[in-house]
Amino acid sequence: MTGSVEHPSAGADVIGSDRDVSAISTAVLSGRSVVVSGAVGTGKSHLLDAIIAEIRRRGTRAVRLRTGRAISRVPRAALEHCGDDRMRAALSGQPVEARLVIVVDDVQELDGHSATALATLVYADRASLLLGVSTAGAGERSPGRDLASDLWLHGVADRWDLHELDRQDAATFLDALPGSARLDSVTRAAIIAYSAGSRRLLLELAAEAGSALQKGCEPLTAIADPAPGSRLAAAADAAVADLTDEEAEAAAFLGRLPGLGRAHASRFLDGGVIDRLLARRVLVDDGTPLRNLSADPLLARAAGRRADAEAVEGMLGRACTRMLRPDAPWWSEPLAAHIAERWHRGLESDPPASELGSDLRARVLASAAKRENDHGNAALAVDYADLLLPAERTAESELEACRALSQLRREDAAAHRLMGIDLATVDPQMLTRIIRWWEALWMAGAHDYSVDVLEHRLLAAGRVERAATLGAALLRAERAALALRWDDARDLAGAIADDEQADRRTRLAAHLVVGLASAHLGRPDQARAAFAQAERARLRTASPEPAAELWILCFEVLASAVEESEPDALADRVSTALAGAVRGGDPLALALAGMCTGVLAAGRGDHETAVLDLSSTGRRASLLAVGRWLPLLHFTLAPALGFVGRDRDARTVLESVDSAVVDRSAMFRLARTNAEAFVRLAEADEAGSRRGRVAVLELTRPHRSRAASTRLASGFGSAPQEDARHVDRLGRRAPRYVADDLTRREREIALLVEQGLSNREIAVRLFLSVRTVESHVYQARTKVNAGSRRELGRLVADDLRRRRHGA
Repeated sequence: MTGSVEHPSAGADVIGSDRDVSAISTAVLSGRSVVVSGAVGTGKSHLLDAIIAEIRRRGTRAVRLRTGRAISRVPRAALEHCGDDRMRAALSGQPVEARLVIVVDDVQELDGHSATALATLVYADRASLLLGVSTAGAGERSPGRDLASDLWLHGVADRWDLHELDRQDAATFLDALPGSARLDSVTRAAIIAYSAGSRRLLLELAAEAGSALQKGCEPLTAIADPAPGSRLAAAADAAVADLTDEEAEAAAFLGRLPGLGRAHASRFLDGGVIDRLLARRVLVDDGTPLRNLSADPLLARAAGRRADAEAVEGMLGRACTRMLRPDAPWWSEPLAAHIAERWHRGLESDPPASELGSDLRARVLASAAKRENDHGNAALAVDYADLLLPAERTAESELEACRALSQLRREDAAAHRLMGIDLATVDPQMLTRIIRWWEALWMAGAHDYSVDVLEHRLLAAGRVERAATLGAALLRAERAALALRWDDARDLAGAIADDEQADRRTRLAAHLVVGLASAHLGRPDQARAAFAQAERARLRTASPEPAAELWILCFEVLASAVEESEPDALADRVSTALAGAVRGGDPLALALAGMCTGVLAAGRGDHETAVLDLSSTGRRASLLAVGRWLPLLHFTLAPALGFVGRDRDARTVLESVDSAVVDRSAMFRLARTNAEAFVRLAEADEAGSRRGRVAVLELTRPHRSRAASTRLASGFGSAPQEDARHVDRLGRRAPRYVADDLTRREREIALLVEQGLSNREIAVRLFLSVRTVESHVYQARTKVNAGSRRELGRLVADDLRRRRHGA
C-alpha cells in the first residue's frame, strides 16, 4: 500500500558489525556455547532467528526452548514441553545421533531445574547452547542468568554483546524496510533519532510513519505521540519499563520543558538521574556549553504514562514558583512557556499573575510567544502577546506579535505592529531584530518602503549608532543580491563583514551574502571562505542556534547549484545538522534542513527524493523566516515533479506562487522563468521550453552570473541551432563540445562508463556511493541528451578525442 512501511520477515538481513551470523553459527556447530547479550530492542531475538536459519542451512536442526514467567513457575517445563523428542532422549540419558544445539532466548526467565539440566548437558559434551540474555534488570540474579554467566566465566561459552544502533547502521536498517523509500529525509532522521538505538523502536516508528502518510497525516506528529495501545506506544512502553520511578518522573518532567538548560534542570533533578537518562538516550543535549536538554518525545511520553502524574505536576509547579520569585537570579524560556500556557488556560501560577509586576508579566508572555513562534504555533503566540494590556506591551512582545501575524498571512496587521514600536527606546540587539523583520515584511509584500525610508525613521528616532547603520547597510546588500546585482551585493556585504563593530548576527548574515554573490561571480574559493567565516561567527556564542547552522548550509547549497563542485561533503554536513535539528526539536531548523536536502537531491538528479523532501518542507514551512524563501522552494520542486512524470502537479505548484511576491525580486523571477522552462519540457512543449531557456540566459547575462546561467540552462542538453545563435548574439561562445556542459566529475564518470565499468565498480574506484554515481550518470545523460549509459560514454569519449585533435 502506498506510504506504508512493512515489518520485515524474520529472515531479513542482520545489520551491524557487532553481530556475525556466520561466525556465531560456526562456533555453536563446533561445540562452543554462545551467550548473546543485549538490551530490549537491540534485535537479540532477530539475531537468534537468523542463526537458527543458518544452522538449518548447514544441515543441523536446533532445539528451541520457550521461556516466560508463567512457564518458569513449573520446574523443567521449558525442557519437557519443547516438543522435540531429541531433547527428551538427551535428558533421560538415551543416545542421540549428534551433539544437540539448544537455543534459549530470554534465558533469564528459565527456572532453576531447567538451567541445571542444560548445564549438565553442556559439561557432558552432549549439547552446545545458544543463549539470549536481556541486560534489563541485569542486577537481579536468576538461575538463567547464572547459567549464562557461569558458562562464559569458565571459558565454555563465547559472549557477544549487542550494541545500540549507531546512526549509520540505523539508516541501513531503515533502508532495508519495504516502503521506506516513501519517507522524506526529515522523517527518516526523526525515526532514527526517536528510536534511541533500538531496532524494535525503529521498526515500529517506520511502520507508524508509513501509516500516517497513507492516511494523509503528518508523520512527525504521528511518531512523536502515537495512540495509546498502538504497536509503537507498546514498544515505547517496553523501552522505558526498567526506568526507576525517579527516572520516569524526571523524563516526563523534561519532556514538558524541551530545551531546558542542564544547569536549570539540576536545580530540580539529581545529576545522576540526568546522566543515566542521557546514557539511555531518553535525553540528549545540544552539545553547546549550556547543554540544553531535550527529551526523546516518544520515550518521554511513555515515561509519563508510568510516572506519578501528581508528582510531575508538583515538580513543574515548584520550578515555576522558584523562577517567579522576586529574588530569582535566573530565567528559563521553557518554564516561561509553561507559565504562559497556564495563564492562557485560565489557571493561576504561584505567585498569581496579578501579583507580578507588569515588566515580569511582559517578559513571561513575550518569551512564551517567541517560543511558540519558533515552533510554528502562530495563533497561540498572538494570544500570548495579546494577554498584555496595551500599556504593558513591550518591543519584544510586539515583535513576536508581528512574527505571529506574518505566519498567519496577516501581513498588514504585522506591519502595523512593527511600525508601532518606538525605535528610540529599544536596545541595539532588539533594533537589529526589528530591522531584519522590516526586510522580511518587505519581501512578503506587507509594505513598499525602501531602505531610505527605514534610515529616515532611524534618524528621526535618534538612532545613529553603528548597529542601526550596519543593519540598514545589510538590507541594501541583500536587496542587491535579490536584484542579481552580485558585484554590489558582494562589495556592500563585504564591508559589513569586515567591520569589527558589527554584531555577530549581522556579520554572519553579511558573510552569507558575500558567499552567495562570490559563487554567482564564478569565484568558488571566495565563496567557501565566506561560508567558513559565517560558521566561525555562529560558533562564537555560548549556545549556537541549530537554525543558524542550517541557514548557513542553505546558502552553501544554493551556491553549490551555480558552482562546478562536488556536493558529497556538503550533503554529509547537512545530514549531521539535520540529526541535530531533530534531536533539538526545532521546527525552523527542520524546515531549513528539508530545503537543503531537497535542493541537493534536485541538483544531483535524484528527483524522487527532491519531490519527497521539498513537498514535505512546503507543508511544514509555516514560519515566515522560511516562508519568504518559499518561492525558491516551489521553483525547485516544480521541475522535479516534471522529471518524475507529474507534470500537472508541477504546473499547480508553479501557479500557487504569489506573483506579486515574485515580482519584487529578480532572483525569484529568474527562478520562475527557469522552472517554467523545465515544466514546459515535461508538458512536451519543446518550443515554450526553448523560449524559456533563452529567457534565462537573457536574464542572467546583464548581472554577470555566467556560472548560474550555464548550470540553469545545461539541464536541457545541447541547444538547438537557433538557441545557440541567440546565445552567441548575447556575447557568449556557442558550445563547441558536448563535454563543456558537464562538471569535471561527470566527465570522469562518463569516461569510466565508456570503458565498460558498472556503477558499482565506478563507485569503488572513485570512493563514492553507488547512489551518487547513479545521480551523476543521470544528470550527465540529461545534459548531453544521451539515450543510455553507453551512449553517454561514447558521446563524451568522442567529444574529448575531437578536442585533442582540434576538430
